Parts: sequence; C-alpha cells; structure tokens
Amino acid sequence: MDALGRYYTRDVISSLLINNFVTKSPKRILDLGVGDASLTIAAYARWTKAEYFATEIEKNKTSKIEKKLSFIKVINCDTLKPNASTKLKIKFGNIDIAICNPPYTRVENKSRYDRLFKSVGCNSFCNLKRITSEIVFFVHNLMLLKNNGELGIIVSDSLITGKDFKLFRETILENFNVRKVIQLPDKIFNKTEARTHIIFISKAKSASKTCELFNANVEGKLSEKIDLNKSELSERMDYQFHKSKIIATYNQKSLKDIGAIIKRGKFSFKELRESKLSFFHSTHFKDFKIQICFEKHIPKKHYDYAAHAGDILMSRVGKRIVGRVAIINSGSVINSDCIYRISVPKKFQKVVLNSFLCPKGKEWLKAFAHGVCSQVISKSDLENFPLFCLH
Repeated sequence: MDALGRYYTRDVISSLLINNFVTKSPKRILDLGVGDASLTIAAYARWTKAEYFATEIEKNKTSKIEKKLSFIKVINCDTLKPNASTKLKIKFGNIDIAICNPPYTRVENKSRYDRLFKSVGCNSFCNLKRITSEIVFFVHNLMLLKNNGELGIIVSDSLITGKDFKLFRETILENFNVRKVIQLPDKIFNKTEARTHIIFISKAKSASKTCELFNANVEGKLSEKIDLNKSELSERMDYQFHKSKIIATYNQKSLKDIGAIIKRGKFSFKELRESKLSFFHSTHFKDFKIQICFEKHIPKKHYDYAAHAGDILMSRVGKRIVGRVAIINSGSVINSDCIYRISVPKKFQKVVLNSFLCPKGKEWLKAFAHGVCSQVISKSDLENFPLFCLH
C-alpha cells in the first residue's frame, strides 16, 4: 500500500475482473483511481474500440499514463472529493463499464458525502457508522454509469463480511443487481495480507433473486459456483463463509448443542504483562504444542478469569494465528482478551479439539474469520462451529 492507501492490481486479477463482464461492446469505459493502469490495460486487450476515461490524484502520473497509453483520457483530480464526478466532464449516466480498484482508507467528516449518496439512491449510506474510500469510489462509479451499465470493483473484506457494513450490503442488494461476487486469494496484493473480493453489479433493479459466488485461486481460475438467494447475502457475501455453511448442514451438533461455554479473557496483554502474573496470550501459541501443562498457582481472585485443565484455548484475533488452538492438560492459566477459553463436557473434549484441527475444521475457521488485515472470529459464529469429528 502506498501513502494514499492504494494496492496495485496484479495482471492475473485484472484479467479475471475484465473477463467476467457480460457487456460485449462497451462504448465508454471508466477507471477511477487508475494507478498503474493494469485494469485499463486488461480492458483494452478485450475492447480496443471503446473510449477510456480515468482519474489520477498524482499530477506527474497523469501525464505519464497518457504518454504510455494514448487511448486513455486521464483527469488529474482527487476522487475522494464529493464533487469528483463533475471533474471528468462526462455526462452522468453515460458510462457503459466501470472498472475500479479503489484505495482503502478511512474517510473523516462523512456527512459531506450525504448529497452524493442520495444522488444514486443510497440514502442509507448516510447512516453507516463509518465510511471508507472504497464506498466513495463505489458511489462515484454508480453516478457515472448508464442504466444497466456494469461496475466491477475490488473491495476489502470488511465491506463483504463486516457487521458494521451490513447496511451497505442490504442497500446495494435492494437497489441494484448484484450479479456476482468473487473471493480473491489471500496475499494476492503485494505487501499486504488483506483479504479482498470483486463485486460485479449492474445499475438496475435486480430481475434475478439469486447471485453467483466464486472463489479464485492465484492463477485466476474460479471454483464451482454457489447460487444463493440474495436474501442470504446481507449477513455476508464471501464464498468461503457460504461454502462452509453448506458443509456444516451435514453435521447435526455444534458447540452450542453440547453446552460449550465460550469466554473471552478479561485482561489485555498490557495489563497482564504489568501485573507480573503468569498468563497466556496469542503470541504464546508458537512456544507450545497442542497439549499444554501449567503449574502456576492462580490467585483466588483471578480464578474465574482463568482457563483450567480440559479447557481449549483459541486465538480469536490475529493475522496468521486466528483460530489456532491448544488444550490444557493440567494446571491453570489466565488468558488475555485475545484468547477464547472453551469449556465443554469432558466426554466431548477430544472430539472438539480434533474437530478444530481436522481439515474441515480449519477450513471453517478460516472462512468465518473476517477483517481486512487482522482477522477475528466472533463468539456468535464460534458457538455454531460444527463437530466434524463426532460420529
């Protein structure tokens, strides 16, 4: 990511995005925040007769892109400004296809975008808890698209899975035709592990009740599709989540069904480190195997906040360690607020641990973890974890 929050698009992802449009002969194509122009180059390889328009915030890049690509008209402007759409001098509703890999930054003073959101019928965006740059780019694209025009936009995992953006998903599902969502492989962009997706949306009310979900590999090849009713997509739109839900339907019991008690630690890493007490934090998983023994005595006043023999510890948050587990064979330890302690009846302890560690369990945990960089597994999701190893 550069100083402006931009991650540049790999060629394989550019081709994947371009090849999944249904429009055959677009006349005008738009690339807001053109960056290194990889999306536009891929588009030109498919549509050589179209007119190309773009914006670029850096003035020196604007002239370089136009010299390199003679077929494109690049306007030097800040697309995050509410009036950026007017700078292009393109008649609103005149673009056939919009392609976009927007920057990812948090936007302050979100009320200044109220008029912009309302102009495309997304009034409810004004009620979002927070606004990101990708939402602003999303709306600018919609404003410039013609009726039934198509947008293919790369977005962060937050917009697709985050609870704070459920209203965003509900709004676009209600007002437009969300045709397809492709989950991209992790680490597909250089210097970031951020999980991303491509949304394909048409500027029209949806005539179809279903949406296609796919998973893409590093070569840009797609998995078998999942056809889902759009009413199921407001919760989450990611392929892995819905694939894991389908798998889970074959398993009758969940952690909730066997009476599992899941508690997040009370104290932060900083508080525990300063307390001089023995404790377990997510960074400690690397020092232990699956089975852990503790000998330290737990002060009586902290006993209820500690994990004990038979409890399973799970990292609930992190980049690479989320979903990591271990079981306490003996002793007790205070766990930080980055750790869930999972208590289940003794007869289920081995079943639960093995279910977490088996391939299906790992796939489920990966699918239900959400977030752009540091990912998290919610308690409500974890309660529904299926016991894959219960026979």
